[in-house]
Amino acid sequence: MNLNLIILIYIGFIHNCVSSSWARLNVPKILLPIYSSKIINFTLEAKSELEPDTDDLCFAWSSSQPDIVSITPIYENRNAKFNGYDCSHRAIVSALSKHSQRMTSIIFAEDLKTNKLIRCDVIVDQIHSIRIKHTTTHLYLPEHSPESLTAEALDSESNTFTSIDGLPFEWKVFNDQTNFEDSRNVLRIAKFTDSEYEASDSIKQLESLGLHGHKILIEGLKT
Repeated sequence: MNLNLIILIYIGFIHNCVSSSWARLNVPKILLPIYSSKIINFTLEAKSELEPDTDDLCFAWSSSQPDIVSITPIYENRNAKFNGYDCSHRAIVSALSKHSQRMTSIIFAEDLKTNKLIRCDVIVDQIHSIRIKHTTTHLYLPEHSPESLTAEALDSESNTFTSIDGLPFEWKVFNDQTNFEDSRNVLRIAKFTDSEYEASDSIKQLESLGLHGHKILIEGLKT
């Protein structure tokens, strides 16, 4: 009888952590690159079907391995409190691990009003390869919209990293035909800060330093 009691308690705990109808996280699992020269962040967000007003949600955030993955609550409304604690339904996940091997951590979000838990698994690993994502290979002259190219990073198992926003990339337009005119006179890389299109603050900051992020704009100059 004691064994049955232990099993029931264990199953109940896992149910509260993994899934519940009262609250959910925007993603169940996160894959981030190992910290080398830049800490990569991702924003976790809790949502509740019982409380659609996110200002009323109060979660306490924690990491099972804070030296590998840290969690920083985002307090958007300092007036929202519960039992003296500031309320937060969003938090920034940061990959801190510098280990060359794959590391994991669990992020817990505890509802301060119900003491229930939801979780998100975070994996930190090395970037093994990258690929370029695009919409079309046909570009038009400057009076038309540019094409956005996005670099996606993959691990050794071809899993796509959740975020590489903030990593600097070197993009080059080069000629693959010897009888073709200088490619820089035909295509050019445009800055998001000089365009009408939105980009993350990290990409804008890199462009202010004369660098590029994982996403760029390509414009056609002439045929």
